[in-house]
Amino acid sequence: MPPRITLTALLALRPCDPDRLAPLFGKRKSLTVAQALDAGATVPDVLWVLAHAGHLPTVVAFAEACAARVAHHTAADAPRAAAYAYATDAALAYATAATHATAAAYPTVAAAAERAATAAANAAATFTAEREAQTQILRDLTT
Repeated sequence: MPPRITLTALLALRPCDPDRLAPLFGKRKSLTVAQALDAGATVPDVLWVLAHAGHLPTVVAFAEACAARVAHHTAADAPRAAAYAYATDAALAYATAATHATAAAYPTVAAAAERAATAAANAAATFTAEREAQTQILRDLTT
């Protein structure tokens, strides 16, 4: 079953821009990742929600899939590819740590995982051809 979130649950996560995210629901009571993307949510928006709603394995899978997609870039893209690889490695490490963290440490580790995943998404977004691929990867991982 694909991850799904209600507006009430989203607002309880305390996103930094609830006024931008709430209209994505339209008249729906809940959204899947695909519906959120279709309604205009960004990849970083979706990763943030997934990380905060307990779907860190999906965030990790996203980071791994994106890293695999950019591994083929040429030396001319090396600085951007290196930044992206670093961010995805950090996301993977933090998300892995979060799955084993104590209850007291979990919020800190989960927040670090989310920041790293967002950095990975932002770094990948510098590759114009990767933007659509990111969206498709999220759709594939959550349907």
